Amino acid sequence: MAIIVLDGDGRVQLFSRGAEALTGVTSDEAVGRPLAEALRLEEGSTLGAAAAVGASVSLREEIQTAWGEPRVVSWTIAAGEEKRYLFGQDVTGLHRAQALDRVLADLNADVARGVPASGLIEHVCASLTAEFRHCAAAIGLLGGRGVESRAASGPPEIEALLTAREVPWDIVPGGGAVLDGRTVLVSAEEPGLEIGSELDEAGIRSIAAMPITIEGSVAGGAVFVTRSPQGFDEATIRVLERLTASLATAIALAKSREEQALQSAALASATDGVAIVDERGVVLSCNRALARLTGYDEAELCGKEIGELVAASESEGWLFVLGGVAESWVGDAIGLRKDGSRYYERMSVSPVHGVSSPRFIVTKRDVTDERMLDELTSGFVANVSHELRTPLTSILGYAELLSNMHPGDLADKACEVARKIEASAERMRALIEELLEATTIQAEGGLKLAKRPVDLEQVVRLRAEAVPRGKEHLLIIDAMPDMPLVPCDPERIGRVVENLVSNAVKFSPEGGTVTVRVGVEGGEAFIAVSDQGVGIRSEDAPKLFDRFTQADMSSTRRFGGLGVGLFVADEIVRAHGGRIEVASEVGRGSTFTVRLPLEEPAGE
Repeated sequence: MAIIVLDGDGRVQLFSRGAEALTGVTSDEAVGRPLAEALRLEEGSTLGAAAAVGASVSLREEIQTAWGEPRVVSWTIAAGEEKRYLFGQDVTGLHRAQALDRVLADLNADVARGVPASGLIEHVCASLTAEFRHCAAAIGLLGGRGVESRAASGPPEIEALLTAREVPWDIVPGGGAVLDGRTVLVSAEEPGLEIGSELDEAGIRSIAAMPITIEGSVAGGAVFVTRSPQGFDEATIRVLERLTASLATAIALAKSREEQALQSAALASATDGVAIVDERGVVLSCNRALARLTGYDEAELCGKEIGELVAASESEGWLFVLGGVAESWVGDAIGLRKDGSRYYERMSVSPVHGVSSPRFIVTKRDVTDERMLDELTSGFVANVSHELRTPLTSILGYAELLSNMHPGDLADKACEVARKIEASAERMRALIEELLEATTIQAEGGLKLAKRPVDLEQVVRLRAEAVPRGKEHLLIIDAMPDMPLVPCDPERIGRVVENLVSNAVKFSPEGGTVTVRVGVEGGEAFIAVSDQGVGIRSEDAPKLFDRFTQADMSSTRRFGGLGVGLFVADEIVRAHGGRIEVASEVGRGSTFTVRLPLEEPAGE
C-alpha cells in the first residue's frame, strides 16, 4: 500500500516505503516536490488534477515507475482542509489478468476463423506487446527442417535483435534448454549472470524463454523481454506460462483442424473448457477441462445443450452466433455446475469454418478469483475512503466550531472541542497504523519479533484496560495465579489483546460483559476474550482472518473498521508459533482464544 501526504500546495510531505516500492522513487527524491513531478505524471493526468483541486475520489490510473515500467494503481484521495492523503494499491496483476483475457479471446477468435499457425503467433506477439507495454516478444515454431515460422514484436531495436537469431531463444544465455522443455529466466540484476553486451546496450534487463509443448513434444519456443529492473515476477511468469499453454493448444488446433484425432488430443490438453456444439447448442465433443469445470463426466456433457451450463449471462449474444446472425461472441456469464453451485466465467462462442455441417467452438474459463479480487479491491478502496472521511469530517467540523466560537466561550469549551479533535486524529492514526502493519506483513513476508520472558497478565491488563468503552460495557479480567513467564513480544501481543477487546466492545452494540481470561492449559499459555455480542455465523468463520475482510462485509459500514485487525492479529500469533481459535453463536456472542507456546520452538 502506497501512502502519500500532500500539503496545501500539492507538495509531497510524506512518501511511505510502500510508495517507494511501487514507484521506484525514494522518499528523499519525492518529499518537497509537486506530486506530478515526484510521480512523473503525464500532462492531463486525472490523478494529478484530482489531487490539485483537493477532491476526495477513487480512481484507477497507470503511472510510470522510475525504471520505465508501467504500473496500474487504484488510488483513493481523502482531502482535508490543509492536507491531502493519497492511498495507492497496485492492481497491475489484475490488469494483466484482464489483458491476458483479451489476448486469449483474440486467440480463440483466430482459431475459430481458421487462421494458420504462422498468423496465430504474429497476432499473439502483436497483442502481447500492445497489452503489456515496454515488453517485446518473439515466437518460433519448429518444423522438419528447423524453424518453420517465426514472429516478433516490440521496440524496433529489440525486435531486430530477436529476429537476427536462427531461433529466438538463442538470444538467451542457456536458451537451448527450451528444446528440453525447460523455462529459462535470465536477469542482469542477478550476480554472475551476463545477458550480453548487445542486450545490455538495448536496455534489456530480464529475459524469459518458454517452450511451446504440444502432446509432450517441444514444437517451438517463446521469448519475452523487459527493460524493468524488477524483471518478471511470479505473477507475470504465471500469466506468460498460461498464454504459452493456450497458444500451444491453438497451434495444435490450427495444424490439425482436418484431423479429428489430433484435434481431440489438443482439446484434452487445453486449460480452458472447450466444447464443439451444433447449431442447436448441443455438445458434440468436449475436453477434460470442461468436465472438471462443470463437474460432469465428458460422456454426460455430450448431448447436453450448452445453455444448461449457463445460469445467466450479460447478454444472450451467444445465441445469435448459433443462429448464424452474429459472427462470434465473447462475454461474462455465470456458469452452472452439476451440483448446482455457480461460478463466474468468461465464455466465447465462434463458428468453425470449412466443415460440412454448422459447428461452433465454445470456450469457458473460470474467472471467479479475478472477479472476487476486483470486488475486494473496490470494496477496500471504498471502505478506506469512508473510514478516513469520517474522522476528517469530525476534525473539520470541530475546527470550524472553534473558529466560529465567541471569544468569551473559548475558555469553557475549547478544551472539550480540542479533546474531540484529538480523538478523531487518533482514530486516523490508528487506521493508518493498521494499514501500514498489514502492508508491511505482505511486503516483508512476515514479522520481526522482540521476544523476552513476559508477565502475560500484566501485558493483558495494561492493554485491555486501555481500550475505550462505554458504561454499558463491563470489563472483567480473570488471571490464573502464579503464572509462569511467557516468551513473547509484549508490544505485538499487546496489540493482539487491544484488537480482540476492541472487537468485543464494537460487536456488542447493546453492551454487556467482556471477559478476558489469562492462564495456562495443555502446556500453552492462553488469552481468551469473550463477549455477549452479535456472534458470528459458522459459514463466515473461515473468512475472519482474511485481509480487508470482516465476517459479514456489511458490518464494515455498521461497525466500522478496515477489516485488517484480525489479519494482523493472526499473523502476530502465528509468528509466535501459536494460533487463534474461535467459538461463536449468533446472537449469543463470541470467544477468541489466543494460544502461545510456553517454550521457544526449536531453532529459534
